[in-house]
Amino acid sequence: PETLVRSLSPYLTQFEELRCLGQGAFGSVVKARGRIDNRVVAIKKVMFMSWVPPWAPRGAVEGAHEDVLREARALALLSHPAITTYYTAWIE
Repeated sequence: PETLVRSLSPYLTQFEELRCLGQGAFGSVVKARGRIDNRVVAIKKVMFMSWVPPWAPRGAVEGAHEDVLREARALALLSHPAITTYYTAWIE
């Protein structure tokens, strides 16, 4: 049921997806609105197919998917007027 999916998904709980802005080989960028603050944001959605179960030891997901996580960490460090500001990342 949609209510259950929304309660389990941080993305669906916090954002209303408005439209797709673009697609690439690894994912897409969507225009979304924050459900709490009504702020319009761009969200980069990266396909993150994991073979690591949720109950795996701490660090297992990070070790298995270092490339994707390295990109998120690099974006978090960037600060430039010509680059879209990075705010957060999550895995679901």
